[in-house]
Amino acid sequence: MARKNVVDETAKVKESLSALPEDSIKEAPKKKGGRPKKVEAPVEDITIDGAPAEGEEDSLIKETTIEDIAAEVEQLEIADDSNEDEEIKEVMDLFQKRIAEIYSGKRSIRRAKKGSLKKLASEYQTTDGWKKDGIVVKNEFDYIREETALLAQAVDNYSKEIKTIHVTGVEPDDEIGWVVVGQLKIENPQYKIKVGLSEFIAYTQADLSGLEIKNNHDLTNAFRDIASRWIGTDIQVVITKVYQKSLTAYASRLMASELLAKYYFRRVAEGHKRPAFVAGSKVKAQIVEVKRDRVRVSVYGQDAWVEANECLWVFEGPLYNVFKPGKWVNVLILECNKDWLYENHENSYHLAKLVVSIKQSRPNPAAKNFENYAKGGIYEARPLFTQHNNGKVMCTMGTAEKQINILCNPSSTGVLGNKVKVMVDGKDEETCKLWGHIVDPNLC
Repeated sequence: MARKNVVDETAKVKESLSALPEDSIKEAPKKKGGRPKKVEAPVEDITIDGAPAEGEEDSLIKETTIEDIAAEVEQLEIADDSNEDEEIKEVMDLFQKRIAEIYSGKRSIRRAKKGSLKKLASEYQTTDGWKKDGIVVKNEFDYIREETALLAQAVDNYSKEIKTIHVTGVEPDDEIGWVVVGQLKIENPQYKIKVGLSEFIAYTQADLSGLEIKNNHDLTNAFRDIASRWIGTDIQVVITKVYQKSLTAYASRLMASELLAKYYFRRVAEGHKRPAFVAGSKVKAQIVEVKRDRVRVSVYGQDAWVEANECLWVFEGPLYNVFKPGKWVNVLILECNKDWLYENHENSYHLAKLVVSIKQSRPNPAAKNFENYAKGGIYEARPLFTQHNNGKVMCTMGTAEKQINILCNPSSTGVLGNKVKVMVDGKDEETCKLWGHIVDPNLC
């Protein structure tokens, strides 16, 4: 009877160590193309980075636990002595095979006799994972199982569940072309999350300003370069498809942005008279792209360019010396078009189009220096950069605590960084802004 039990249990262990299921396991319904209806249904609560429901069974991956091997060892204890070594060797071979698969050849466990095998099984036996000296240690298989369940649930709840991923790169993909690549912000992520360029951001003319676009190849290269500047940032996405065997998932950032726009910029919560964020709201924003004279921020999935004159009260050099992608800042929403319809070649999205200011979210240190400069006065200044949208030159006047900026319409730009003389043509008492023109670009 003992011998029969050993054979039965060994068969169970072999079955539990079988290959993973088919590759494609989950896919969300595709978003319908065309112009969406203007009247929208009430917005349900959305979940950002929600965990799987408690007690939910994971049928996606068949888990092999150390308890299976421990149970096998117990059966071996009562087996006939003549067959002990052979049965132990069979189970140990299976054990080694699984460990080798988990660690991709990086780690192996040498063969052991019955005593050491029993010690190994009891030492690590736990329902939560691998355990030694009272500490539970998960292996790669555990992480894959948990992340697969997490992603599968996100696909099931694609209409209201949002995940945050950390952008790690941009690379070509055989299925959809160039993609932005990232990983979930969880412990030891195993999956590569891919977002196609067309589902990444709502491209506008401002994104292509100053670029020479002659064909689709140039356009793709431009979009790829834009996406590469987001490396190191966190973005919100909706998971649309999961491939288990290749540990790959596909996602859409624009779908997540649409959900966030509905929830934060259009939805009026019970007991409130307006959406969470409107013009005049001060909110947190993530810096996602920095150029010499402007910064792109993301406000709850809605992207906005902040021109140089709305970034800082006092400039001391190019913006990329001050702002870094991935960092967070406060912004003041100046304008909010909550019903902006963005259309790409495949889908349409209802987003919120924002005009925001970084500097107006904080006190103006230049106010105390504003009265030191009179209209018609000529002062020494240093040009910092030329604005891309109007060709005007941002200059700084004064030193240390007495610095203030003036936006000039130059007769000649001179050399950026060199000293020039500027005349103050106007003053705005409310915003403490100065504007004028360069009168002597050759002053040393």
